[in-house]
Amino acid sequence: MLKELFLIGMDKELSFGERRLLEQAMTLVSMELAFALGREQADVKNDINEMFADVILKQQEKLQKAK
Repeated sequence: MLKELFLIGMDKELSFGERRLLEQAMTLVSMELAFALGREQADVKNDINEMFADVILKQQEKLQKAK
C-alpha cells in the first residue's frame, strides 16, 4: 500500500485522506521494520524515503507548480 500511494502521488496530488493513509502506512511499515531489524524508526523512515526519493521529488515539484 505504501508503494501504491507513492506511485499515485506521482500522477496526481494526493487527497487529504490519501495523505493521511500514506502517513499511517509509513508509520506502520517503519515501526515493523525497525523492530525486526533492531534499528531506530527514524533511520528506517529515512531509508524508505531514500528508496522513493524520485517519487517524492516529483510530488514536491507538482505541489510547487500548483501554488
